[in-house]
Amino acid sequence: MTVVEDTPTRRALYIAPGTVFMAPDCTRAEHLRVLASGKWDLVEMTWNEQPMLWTSVPGEPCSVWTIWQAPNWQHIGWKVNPEAPMKRTRLGFDTADYTLDAVIEPDLERWSWKDEDEFAEAILLGLLTTTEATAIREGTRMVVESLLMVQRDDLRAWAAWRPLAHWTVPTLPLDWDVVSRRIR
Repeated sequence: MTVVEDTPTRRALYIAPGTVFMAPDCTRAEHLRVLASGKWDLVEMTWNEQPMLWTSVPGEPCSVWTIWQAPNWQHIGWKVNPEAPMKRTRLGFDTADYTLDAVIEPDLERWSWKDEDEFAEAILLGLLTTTEATAIREGTRMVVESLLMVQRDDLRAWAAWRPLAHWTVPTLPLDWDVVSRRIR
């Protein structure tokens, strides 16, 4: 990812289509069971999804993803992504996704839960306790309400954001394979 902003109050990271990354060698349907096993092999993948900008407050357990449609940059909404607070490492940042998402429509009038089935599976597999799941759901709802009631202008500003024309797709560091396998 490309670091757009990294201050004590905000972190913004941009992922461009074509970005190469490493991920567990499994399908989306298998990923939670693989994660619960604690054993996986990483394979090189390419981000072929839409461009996204991830913003977060350092230390907070979520990020807000501004999402556009590729290649025309039509804004298609935001996603509140509950996750372990990002930790700085010598390679960048580490986090762990808590599976459940909240999707905010581009008109800022509606939002909905996403991936509730995977969230329930994560609980069944022991990746999250029911107490943690309750806190994640409530925390995410509170973030969404704050975004819609207090931070609408911030969301609109991020929707209008574009990467600088001279930016290139980042490459993996040579020692990318020195990563943590901790989920939380």
